Amino acid sequence: MFIEAIFIFALVVSVINHLRQQRHFDVSQEDKAMEEPIRNKELNVVELSEERCLDQLQSPLFAVLSGEIRDLIFAYALADYEDTSRMYDEKTCYRRPNYFAPRRSDTALLRTCQRVYREAWFRPWTSAEHTFYLTAAQRRPGRVATIESMQPTLNLLHRIHGDVEVDSIRIFPQLYMLESGANVTPILRMDHFQPRTITITIRHTDWWYWESDEALHVRAPWVRTCRFPNSVREIRVELESLERKKDEVDNMASQMVEKWVFQRNDGTVLSAQGVPLETTRWSGSSTWNDERWIRDESRPETLDYYVATVTWKNVRKGPAEEAQPVALAPDLRAQIEKPRMNGPDNAVRVHELQAAGISSGYTADEVRERLGDYRSEQRAMRRREHTLLRRSRRQMALTQT
Repeated sequence: MFIEAIFIFALVVSVINHLRQQRHFDVSQEDKAMEEPIRNKELNVVELSEERCLDQLQSPLFAVLSGEIRDLIFAYALADYEDTSRMYDEKTCYRRPNYFAPRRSDTALLRTCQRVYREAWFRPWTSAEHTFYLTAAQRRPGRVATIESMQPTLNLLHRIHGDVEVDSIRIFPQLYMLESGANVTPILRMDHFQPRTITITIRHTDWWYWESDEALHVRAPWVRTCRFPNSVREIRVELESLERKKDEVDNMASQMVEKWVFQRNDGTVLSAQGVPLETTRWSGSSTWNDERWIRDESRPETLDYYVATVTWKNVRKGPAEEAQPVALAPDLRAQIEKPRMNGPDNAVRVHELQAAGISSGYTADEVRERLGDYRSEQRAMRRREHTLLRRSRRQMALTQT
């Protein structure tokens, strides 16, 4: 796979350099002979007719390679990536692996040649992972995918190219916006919406009552009611929580494999049975929304996360009775008995840590100890101030009498 990637990369670089050498010739000849292209200002797209573009047979990209191979090259060259020059604040709940920064695509290849542009103008869009956040405003970045922003592009793609599949869609939902299915269904019902893979990521702070360390649980109306586009090959649900809740995550994942299936509009049922479970781990800041969650820290100012991914794939298509398990999908709750960690100092306000002079680098136990000393000093100071105030009032009363 690595050798193939190196070969494709070298080929892309060679083709780009060749096309750049031809760019002046291509544009000057066409500008003399062809009509102006149609510009879609709303979507920042130029619609080029086939007659307007030269065949470019002097280039091996078009003279030697088939359209299918060119499409693979364009997809590789125009794939999106994290723009690390604009990193998200680490003290947010949406900064995470593959989302440490906004994602973007380098579209320089599209500016080398009008035929390249005509064949691949949509590739940065269809190859990107489009992300929906069904969350409160403070739990998502400033710019996200919406139905209103996506539908015009889907309409344009369908008008020019017919049915076009989108590689990947991801949804970050808080459970209160997921469980009924009412917020997911409008996404799935967009016109000309044909994703191959849909990933639903439930983050640590998306679970019900995570603040009080409640056992992991999720209601299943959305599983029973949501119908996915016929283009969907995989549905992935990522279950994330703290490393110390690994057993609960694994138990929830096992229950989903056994008890949940999804259904497409054409009746195809997707099952997770027999599909290997994927697990990953990562670490992030323990501070979010101006609070440091010392209860959950594994080391100073750090939380360790555990993620299990359940994948449902196409397995069968048949009469309606085969979809019966979808209608019976049960609500799930982690069947793990363990004491809950819910005390008075689950989290501490950042401004109180600053007032107490508690800088970064202290462990959770050290923070509790120093915070206890600080609060004791504050209480003692308030008692002294109260005592002095009462004495002053008595003296004033004696003076007036």
